[in-house]
Amino acid sequence: MLNKSHLFYAILCWIFFFLLNSLLFCPAYVIDCQLHPAETGVVTDAWWQPFLLGNYNIFYQLCGDFLLLLLPVLLLKKEHWLKKVYLPIAAFSYLFLLYYNIYLEGYKGMYSVHPIFENDWVIIQEVLPTFLREISVKGSTYLGGFLGFLVLSVLIFMGMIFLQNKFIHFRKKPLFWGIGLVVFILGFLSLPDRIAEGTERILEKSSEDRVETRTTDTTSIANHTMQGIHWIYPDIQVSATLDREDHLKHLGKRWIYDFYKQKQLVQKPNIFLLFVESYGGVAAMSDYCEAPYDSLTTVLSQELASAGWSIASNYSKSTVIGGRSWLAMTTAIIGARIEDQIQYSELINKRQRYPHMVDFFNQQGYETFRVSSMKIEKAKMDTMSMMTIPNRFWKFDHRYFFPDIPYTGYSYDFYGGIPDQYTLSWATDELLTKTKKPTFYTAITMNSHGPWHYKMPPIVEDWRTLNDIKKPFGEEEIGKDMRIFSYWTAMEYQLKMLTHYIKNKGQDNSIYILIGDHNPAGLEYKLFNKFNKWATPIHIISKDSTFVQSFHQHGFTEGMKVDTSQYTIMRHMGLYSLLTRQLLENYGEEEEVLPDYLPWGL
Repeated sequence: MLNKSHLFYAILCWIFFFLLNSLLFCPAYVIDCQLHPAETGVVTDAWWQPFLLGNYNIFYQLCGDFLLLLLPVLLLKKEHWLKKVYLPIAAFSYLFLLYYNIYLEGYKGMYSVHPIFENDWVIIQEVLPTFLREISVKGSTYLGGFLGFLVLSVLIFMGMIFLQNKFIHFRKKPLFWGIGLVVFILGFLSLPDRIAEGTERILEKSSEDRVETRTTDTTSIANHTMQGIHWIYPDIQVSATLDREDHLKHLGKRWIYDFYKQKQLVQKPNIFLLFVESYGGVAAMSDYCEAPYDSLTTVLSQELASAGWSIASNYSKSTVIGGRSWLAMTTAIIGARIEDQIQYSELINKRQRYPHMVDFFNQQGYETFRVSSMKIEKAKMDTMSMMTIPNRFWKFDHRYFFPDIPYTGYSYDFYGGIPDQYTLSWATDELLTKTKKPTFYTAITMNSHGPWHYKMPPIVEDWRTLNDIKKPFGEEEIGKDMRIFSYWTAMEYQLKMLTHYIKNKGQDNSIYILIGDHNPAGLEYKLFNKFNKWATPIHIISKDSTFVQSFHQHGFTEGMKVDTSQYTIMRHMGLYSLLTRQLLENYGEEEEVLPDYLPWGL
């Protein structure tokens, strides 16, 4: 029998058991509640509300890995020497499971794919240090975060040690196990219903994936939850597996693009390839955005048409969701799929003579420009992503970055804060007008980079006046979040700004390609049962209506709003061959044998 003191500790032991078990499911649960809220559509910043608003309950699941860690404890005696060795090992193993789950669920919530250790280690080495240095976050924030992480880890570690000690102490007490049995029975009475609900939701998510996308990241969860016990190890095994012997095997067909160098353009219009940050199908087809998007694109299409511009639009599948824009941009420019940092690094470092789009325009006698307004120091420009790629691969004639842009106004975000209208207009007036050659210009917008602000920069007639705006919102703090209404505010700004820019700065012989890099982080679920979550809008805009209409044969439709009853979706890796083919068809030599359009690239 147990005395009152023992009874108290026995109950406390089971409370700790359920808390530590449930803690392992908290990352998936909280992220699911934040990103995929219940029918009320409520998304909250309060840490505790997901437990009330969620679609399932974390207390109705058991972690098999956690049970496995506790099993040897039941075989240990109080004074056994293995106790001093095993208990801390099990506690550290528990911390690893917890922090892996945070990493796993956060990654899937942000990027909608399963993380791979090897790939993310490359990102940590090559991208993260520069990114953390350049964003405007105080050092005290990092220190506070680290101290909080340390304190939390110690508390959890001690809780796991306490739990194991009590299991050893009470392992032969029938009443202790009787209390646990009662708690289990009460807690799992509604387990079958909960499993059915969770599985239905998981399968609904999985059904949206297409053959050409990566395997759904929720399959293992569905399989293991069906058993009533969830195992973390299979996910760890996936993260530890890189299933490609040759990361860039598909680039062996590069000779196709080498063939492009033999083709010549007779007329050479200016080409503006503008990647619109986070401009995805969510902006056009989610419940919140669809109606305002339809209205806005109708108005903007009419404005451009009145000014003599023709538009053809489509959707293009990116290789990423939520972030890593440089992978999407690289995919489009080289005409081959680049979906992770390992492929990207090998491409940049080992394929210096690869024949990409910039190389093609250099061969045609264009002057090529790359401009990025993301805050970064010149000394670090060859260390990070597409924004600071070594010029030995890309071969741009000119590269301009944050320090080169003479902006002195208000900083609208912590990525540098330069209004996209300022960057584009400055480049047009101060750089492009000074060359006598046709120009190829590429950039990515920054004001629509998440987290989004509910207030955007103003669109002005004279871009230079943006330098004079020091406090556009007075003393008001500008909110940043990942919510759909803030996202739409950013998309509305970008579309209005780009239309204003083309109308006021666009030359008659210029072609504008506006393409989304990827869908917004954490919002792609709003396309479930509506549209492909990898798809982003693409617009071809020019005063040469014949050129624009030539894209209709490849599934594009007229105007900014895509007619989804007539379109044929394309992919980012098909952009290089498509653009080159249409340029040669309309501006190349007569009787020219046109290169094939390669929807899948290489």
